[in-house]
Amino acid sequence: MSYGHDEYENVARRLKRDLEAEGFDIWVDKDQIKGTSDWEASIERGISSSDWLVLMMTEHSVRRPDGVCLDEVSYARFLGKSIAPIMVQEVKPPLCIARIQWIDMKGFLVPGKAFFDEDTYQKRKDELLSILRGVQTLSVEGEQESLRQRLNPLDNDVYSEHFTKGFYGRKELFRHYDEWLRSNKRVLWLVGDAGIGKTAFIANLSTVRGDIQAVHFCRYNDNERANPKRAIMSIAYYLSTQIPEYRQRLMELRDLDSLIEKSTERLFEYLIVEPLNRIERAGDAVVIVIDALDEATVDGRNELADIIARQFEKTPAWMKLLVTSRREALLERKLAKIRPVDFADARYNDNLADIRGFFSEQLADTLPAGKGRGYVLDRLVSKSEGIFLYAKTIVDEIRSGQLTLDRIDDFPEGLTGVYLDYFDRIFEASQEVSYKRDVRPIMEVLCATCAPMPAKVLCEVSGVDEYDFADVCELICEMFPVRGGALEPIHKSLVDWLVDARRSGVYRVSARRGHTKIADHYLSARDRGRLDTYAVRYLCTHLLRSGRVDEVVEVMNDLAFERRRIKVMGLDSAVRGLLLELEELRAQDDDGVEAVFRGEAFSYLFARYRRFFYNSGLYFGLRTCGFDRFLDRSSGYSTNDGKIGIAYYYYITENFDRAIAASESIFSSGARLSPSEAAELHNLVGLCYRKGVDFKKSKDHFELARDVAERSGIYYDLSTAEANLAKIAYHELDWTSAGMWNEKAITDLERELAAATDEDYRISLELFVAEYHRLSAECLIWNYDLEHVDEHLARAEEIYGRVQSRDRYYVRFLYTCEFRDVLAGKFEDVCEDCELLIHQATSSYDKSQFYFYRGIAALKLGRREECLECAKAAYGLARSIGAWLEMEEAVALAGEAAVGLEHSEHFASSVTIQNWVRHAVSFIESIPRGV
Repeated sequence: MSYGHDEYENVARRLKRDLEAEGFDIWVDKDQIKGTSDWEASIERGISSSDWLVLMMTEHSVRRPDGVCLDEVSYARFLGKSIAPIMVQEVKPPLCIARIQWIDMKGFLVPGKAFFDEDTYQKRKDELLSILRGVQTLSVEGEQESLRQRLNPLDNDVYSEHFTKGFYGRKELFRHYDEWLRSNKRVLWLVGDAGIGKTAFIANLSTVRGDIQAVHFCRYNDNERANPKRAIMSIAYYLSTQIPEYRQRLMELRDLDSLIEKSTERLFEYLIVEPLNRIERAGDAVVIVIDALDEATVDGRNELADIIARQFEKTPAWMKLLVTSRREALLERKLAKIRPVDFADARYNDNLADIRGFFSEQLADTLPAGKGRGYVLDRLVSKSEGIFLYAKTIVDEIRSGQLTLDRIDDFPEGLTGVYLDYFDRIFEASQEVSYKRDVRPIMEVLCATCAPMPAKVLCEVSGVDEYDFADVCELICEMFPVRGGALEPIHKSLVDWLVDARRSGVYRVSARRGHTKIADHYLSARDRGRLDTYAVRYLCTHLLRSGRVDEVVEVMNDLAFERRRIKVMGLDSAVRGLLLELEELRAQDDDGVEAVFRGEAFSYLFARYRRFFYNSGLYFGLRTCGFDRFLDRSSGYSTNDGKIGIAYYYYITENFDRAIAASESIFSSGARLSPSEAAELHNLVGLCYRKGVDFKKSKDHFELARDVAERSGIYYDLSTAEANLAKIAYHELDWTSAGMWNEKAITDLERELAAATDEDYRISLELFVAEYHRLSAECLIWNYDLEHVDEHLARAEEIYGRVQSRDRYYVRFLYTCEFRDVLAGKFEDVCEDCELLIHQATSSYDKSQFYFYRGIAALKLGRREECLECAKAAYGLARSIGAWLEMEEAVALAGEAAVGLEHSEHFASSVTIQNWVRHAVSFIESIPRGV
C-alpha cells in the first residue's frame, strides 16, 4: 500500500487494518523499512513481493516532482504489477496511470473535522476487496471512463517506465527546459542522433514535471502511434485527466462517438483547439510532449508534423509543445520556423560528461581505483561516440558478465559495434540455435512489421516451430524484449542495422522476404474469412512491398474488404491510406492502378464519398496517383455521383474546360438529377466559366442553380449561387446588385445554419458565413463604401475568434483587412503586415492578393521599386493560375509605377475586363499618398 504521510494517513491505516482482517498481507514502507538507509532497495523488494499496489492518491502522495509515491508507482508499472488507485483527495492522477479508472473515496472524510461517512467507506472498501480478489474489475462508470472508451488513448507506460530506470544527468537540458518554460516561445524542438537519449530524457522529464500534462510516444513500427488521429485523441485524453475544465468541455461535445471520421486537421480543432480556447485559465503553462516525431514519418509523409506546423499556433498562449526527433530533412522543411536545439550542443547538454557520470555511477563497484579509474572511464566514453544507448547496453553487458573491464580495448565501438558484438557472442556460443535456420526467419518478419505483432502471430508468420521460437525469444531478449505481448527491438537503429547488408554482414535480413511472409499468412487467413485488424490495415502494404501487383489489385478491388477498412480505420484514414497505396502501386505498375480505378470498390468509394474527396482536398492526391491517365483511357463512371465527382475533380485540378464538358455531358444525357445535384452542377459550371471571364454563361448557370435551389428549399446551394452572382455583379461595377446578392447569400446561409444539427456541418457553415461577410467587405471597399466595411469584417472576426479555424478563407479575411487599411492610409503597417502574412498563404491566388495590396501601399509611400516588385510578383502568380482579372489589377498597379506589363489574351475582347481595369486604375489613383 502506497500513501502519503499527511492528514489522510489515518484513512490508509484504517484500510490497511481492514484488508489484513480479510486475509491480505499488506506491505507499507512505514512498517517494513523501519528507518533503514537502503530505502530504495527496500521499496523495490516490497513491491516485487506483492501482487497489487493500492495507491492512495492525495496532494502529498502524487504531486510532481516530489510526490512521495511516484517512484513506487513507476516501479510497480515497470514490474507489471496490478494497480488499484484510490482517489482520496481531488488531485491530478500521475500520467503513468491516467488510463486506469480509480476508486472514488473523496468526500467521506474531512481532515480536521469530526466527520466520517462510514456507509460510503464500507461500500468503497467492499468494491476494493472484490477487485483485489478478482471478482470484479475497476468500475467503468463516470466521465473519465466515458472519455477513455471514446478517445481510446494509447498506453505510454510501456515506453516511459522502461526509460526512467537508471536515468542519469541532463542537468543542462533541464535548465534549458525551465528557461523555455518561462519564455514566450511556444514550441521547443530537441533533435539528436539515434540512441543519444532523447526518449529517456522525455520519460524522466514527464515523470517529475507537473507542467507536462500529456505525452505521446511515436514509434517507427507502430502505425497506431504514427497515426496523427490516434495521437490527437490520446493527447486529448491525457489532458482531460489533468485539467478538469477541459474534461468538462470534452464531455459537452456531440460527436465523441464518430471522431475517427473527421479529417486530421478538423479533429485537432475539435478536440484540442476549440475546447481549450473555451477555458478561462490564468496561471502556469501547460506542456504537451511528442517524442520521436521522425518515427511518425510514413512513406515520405508526416501528418503529425503538418499539424504542428499549421495548427498548434491556434491553441491558447498558455499551451506549449515539446517535440523530439532525429534530424530529418522532411521535418526541417515542415518545421522551418522553429529553431531546433541539438542534444550534442554543449550549450544545452554536456552529453559526454553525462555519459561519464552514468558509467561512474552504474559501475561504482566494478571500476578500478586510482588513476586506472579515470583511464577506464575515458575509454568507455570514447567508445560510446556520444550515444547513451551504447552506455546503457555496455553496463548491462558488464553486469551480466559478458564483458569485463580488464579487456576494455576489445569493447565494441559505437552502436554498430554493440549490435555486431552481441550477435557474434550469442550465436557463436549457442550450439542449439542456428541463426540462418531459426533466427533469420523471425528477424525478417520483425523488420517488416507495420505495427507490433503479438508473439503468437509472429511465430506463425515466421514459420518457426513454437519450441524453437521460444528458445530464440529467450536468446535475443536483450535486443528484442517483449513489451505488451509483442517482441520489439530496443531501438529503431537496430532494425536499420539489420537491413543494411554492408553493416550487418552475415546477420543481414531481407525486409522484402518479411513482407512476403506476412502477405502469405494474411492472404491465407483472408481465404478462410479470418482477417484480423492488422491485416485490414496493412495487408496491401505488405503485398506492395513484396512486389505482388496482381494480388494487391485483387484485394483493393474487394468492396467488402474496403468497407471493413473504413469501419476499422475510419473514412479519412482509410481513404488516405488507400491513396498512399495507389501511389506506391503506380511506381510499380501504371496498369495496376488503372485496374483499381476501374474496379467495383474504388468506383463505389469515389462516388459514395465524392463530397468527402472534395472537402478534404484529396482530388490532388488522386492526380498524383494517375487519375488523369485513367480518365483519358476510359469513359469514367456510370452513376450520377461518380460523374459529378469527375466534374469536380477536373474543376479542383484546374482543368476547367474538361469540367464544363463533363458537367454538360451529364445534363445532356437525360440523367435524373436530384435538385441538389442539379444546383451543385450549375454552380460548378458557373465557376468554370467565371474563371475564363465568360461572365454571361457564368451568370446563366448561377441563375439556374439559384432557381433550382430556391424551388427546392436547398439553402446551402442557393446561398452559393447568390454569393457567386454578387462577385460577378461587382466586377461588372453593378454595386447595387452586388450588395443585394451578398445580403441574400448571408441570409440564406444563416437559414441553413439554423436548421443544421450535425456539429461539424454547423461549424463549416459558420466559416462560410464569415467568408460571405468578407466578400461583402471586399465589394464595399472596391466601391469606396467604407461605412459598412467594418461591420462585415467584425462579424467575420467574431466567427473566427469563436471557431478558431485558420483555413484558406481565414487567409483571405486577413488580406481583406489589409485592403481596408490601405484605404485608411496605414501604408507602413500594410507593407510590414503583408510581408509577414504572405507566408501564411498556400495558394498562388492568395499570395498574389497580398503582393497587390502591399504594392499599392508601397506606391503611396513613394517606394516605386518596391511597388513594381510587388506588381510583378502578383502578375506572375495570377497569370500562372489563369486569374485574369487579378492579373489585370497587377497590370494597372505597374502602370501607376510607370512600367507596362502585358495584358492577358482576354483583354482586347472583353469589355468587362477593360471596364474593370479602368476602375482599378481610378481606384488606385484616388487613394491619397502618404508621408
